[in-house]
Amino acid sequence: MAELLNLVGAQSSPTVMLVIGAIAMLIAMTLLRLVRRIRRMIWTVTVLAAASGMGLGGGWAAFDGLTTAL
Repeated sequence: MAELLNLVGAQSSPTVMLVIGAIAMLIAMTLLRLVRRIRRMIWTVTVLAAASGMGLGGGWAAFDGLTTAL
């Protein structure tokens, strides 16, 4: 990695380091959004599964199970 930074002259150029930092920040933000979206999808699937189970006679037991698990 140090050889690559030396190749583009990054250690002596603040502009190159700023660009590398901006790219790293964009990648981190994208990964964070992906993790949040996956967590939201898991929560939605859990709630829908509990709601469909209540229609089969589960009553409030499904919601009790969710609240004690969290």
